[in-house]
Amino acid sequence: VVCTCNRAAMLPQAIESLCRQRTDGLFSYEILIVDDGSTDETEQVVARLMSGNPAAPLRYCYKPAGGVAEARNVGVREAAGEWIAFFDDDQIAEPQWLAELVRISREKRTDCVGGPVSLLLSESVRRRFGPRSRQILGERDRGGSQSRYGSQDLPGTGNVLIAKHLFKAIGGFDTEMREGGCDTDFFMRMNRQGVEIWYAPKARVQHVIPP
Repeated sequence: VVCTCNRAAMLPQAIESLCRQRTDGLFSYEILIVDDGSTDETEQVVARLMSGNPAAPLRYCYKPAGGVAEARNVGVREAAGEWIAFFDDDQIAEPQWLAELVRISREKRTDCVGGPVSLLLSESVRRRFGPRSRQILGERDRGGSQSRYGSQDLPGTGNVLIAKHLFKAIGGFDTEMREGGCDTDFFMRMNRQGVEIWYAPKARVQHVIPP
């Protein structure tokens, strides 16, 4: 599920990276674009991508602008699969991203798996930012080992795989949270219900940082 709003210029590289995911024959997947009231050429961009015979089924869902929490909930309702992977419209997925999330979910027998997010910056530029600045820009990295998330260190919706049945158990994203934080709230509720959330170090995505 990719929620988007007025990112027509950045969306193609995000979707193309999702179409290149390796499955090793272990699972199939679809890509669902939820357009949260875009006023740019998002619909036309997605139509062109769909007509280009993408490697994975690609669907488009438009809704009036209502915020990202509402868009994510629409994605949950519209998604056909038993699992939902959330991905942002300003990211690029490495080819093994989805397979690694699936692998860890099966290995750990868990219903939720998150992964690292790197900033797509040159190393010289990256070194100019301290850890707090990189975190504000979206960097999330727990290192190179599998580990279980704790109550103070939770995944984000830019890189996470969630079993769909959890949304019935704990509810969806809080649409009253219009200024951000609905993802943190969602994972906190999941944690309070005792759901084990695991970190997959090789399920990496790159967050594009424009000039």
